[in-house]
Amino acid sequence: LAGSFLRTHVFGAAGLAGAIALLLSGLMVIFLALSDRDLEGVANSGWMIFGLPLSLSLDNLVAGAGLGANGYPVVLCALLIGAICTAMSLAGLFLAERVRRLLPRSAGALAGAWLVAIAARALLR
Repeated sequence: LAGSFLRTHVFGAAGLAGAIALLLSGLMVIFLALSDRDLEGVANSGWMIFGLPLSLSLDNLVAGAGLGANGYPVVLCALLIGAICTAMSLAGLFLAERVRRLLPRSAGALAGAWLVAIAARALLR
């Protein structure tokens, strides 16, 4: 009962906030990449390293609340969500390194476009 209430009234707003934060992050990355600003300085400032995982974690929070409200085992869901998020993050980091080597001038814009696409998908669900 509590999980159903939280999923409906609290986590729906958290998922929306996470998708909007991801959309804004993606648009900022595209803007910085296309205006030839220094993305390294922005990335090293900490907002990307902290902000992007935070917005994605809000989506994971909503997914976990939905699974918990439907009666799935908590420990199994936590392990699966953690393993999948870790694997996808590592794959993204390795793929981004390769893209950065192949397309050094447009890697930032491509990364921003990818974030915008993920956010758009989350907003359209």
